[in-house]
Amino acid sequence: MFLTSCSHEQITNFFGKKAGNLTYPRQTKHSLKPKYKTGSFENCTTPAKYQRRETDGLQNATSDVIYIACKEIAFKAPKSKIQKTSNVIYGILSQAGGEGPLRRNAIRNTWMSELATKENPNHGAYFVVAGKWNDIKEEFEMFQDMIWIDQAEVYNGARSVLPLKTLSFFAVAHIFANDLNDGGWKYAMKVDDDSYVNVRKILQHIQELDEKDSNCFGLVNTRAVKPDREPGHKWSVSSTMYPESQFPLYPVGAGFGVSRNFVKDAFEGGHFMSFRPMAFEDVAIGMLAERTGYYPPKHIKGFVRDDMGRKYRKRKVKCMLESKDMHACFNDVDVGIDGNFTIQHHVDADDFKIIHQIVRRQQVNLGWPIKAELIV
Repeated sequence: MFLTSCSHEQITNFFGKKAGNLTYPRQTKHSLKPKYKTGSFENCTTPAKYQRRETDGLQNATSDVIYIACKEIAFKAPKSKIQKTSNVIYGILSQAGGEGPLRRNAIRNTWMSELATKENPNHGAYFVVAGKWNDIKEEFEMFQDMIWIDQAEVYNGARSVLPLKTLSFFAVAHIFANDLNDGGWKYAMKVDDDSYVNVRKILQHIQELDEKDSNCFGLVNTRAVKPDREPGHKWSVSSTMYPESQFPLYPVGAGFGVSRNFVKDAFEGGHFMSFRPMAFEDVAIGMLAERTGYYPPKHIKGFVRDDMGRKYRKRKVKCMLESKDMHACFNDVDVGIDGNFTIQHHVDADDFKIIHQIVRRQQVNLGWPIKAELIV
């Protein structure tokens, strides 16, 4: 049962009680009892009425609505392309304006270009954007690699769009893709547009993970994190939004992966639609993992790296001061910088090509074994 466009009455019928006083959604065979009290099993309240704004239709896009935490989300997405995506699908959270266009073009020209290979032609990556439709309409039509949701681009506080972008990506990817038995995608990766993804390392990790561990994985806080209640802090959360004393374990938001089975159970079981809103997308995934029993997430040491390191910064500054071509500066065989990471976070738009060059050169020099049999 796909819960896309549905009325308040349909939601009530699905859960069997009034939406303002929901019972737990349908539980899966994986369901577990939490070891400590979190907000994972709490439900949202009555869905608010949504006034959809008028947008021009596009020949290659499909418009519809989905529910995330009792909120109706209108979206546009290239259905035919998503339908053909197999193996691994990537959702890249990106801002419509600001540095968003620069970052998207940098990604298209670097790690995203590694996705389609002769042996593996149907990997797909899609930028997930919000904001005004007219701001991205032309780019959407040109590249057909974007998913747009009709929400304001807000990134701080309780109204943050990040969880809505993340879960909308997973939901749209699941709805539009072929079934697993028909060649649909098996794993979905959520990353940020300031992250460089080492695509071959992602495939290696998936290949090496046990089936159980591959349902939700990334760089995981191995101990439960307590909510920050300090007003004004970047990651603070009020007791109104999250009254519990601990978050569930979760993979950090810069980049993590989930299985198709995880998304299928969370979406078709009504959990996407009914769980209580959370301002942080990574915590929201931890809540859904605990709720559906795909818990705890699998911790992969070093899965996300926040800093390229002192040697990289030192060389970059030296090249800038000497007015040297940046790519020529990093063109020697051994730059003393480790390119054998999985996801590099906090990458500036002008750094993507440099990092791409380092990664490709080091993989060739090290004889990195990426072969067709590594493809999932």
